Amino acid sequence: VADSGNHRIFRLNANYHHSAFPHVKPDFVHELARSAGTAPGHFLNPAGIAIVGVGDAMRLIISEWQGKRIQVLTANGIPLQVISPSGGRRLGGVCLLRRRDLDRSLDPWRLVVVDRAASRLYLLKRASH
Repeated sequence: VADSGNHRIFRLNANYHHSAFPHVKPDFVHELARSAGTAPGHFLNPAGIAIVGVGDAMRLIISEWQGKRIQVLTANGIPLQVISPSGGRRLGGVCLLRRRDLDRSLDPWRLVVVDRAASRLYLLKRASH
């Protein structure tokens, strides 16, 4: 879950129950980033999230509205890569495109990121190994 105004990302586990959130910080919530910033793993208004892969190969791809970048993290929030699209201004929604709808592998994937302020879409590709 992107908590844009508080510059945080939450991961909810299978025990999530919507009536308990946001009144308390229950056991099922794991904060992946706790403060605003420009360092890898910190966010400035995270806006979009895509999930790629499964299990240990799962990656979170997060776009930042104010940060003007895209971050790739492990499922536990460890930063792996920061991408700053040339001319990026206000990155929003993220959409994952796969060759086949049922293909849940990491290789290959294509990602579309919306930049509303620049009226453009970015297409990012991960090369096959």
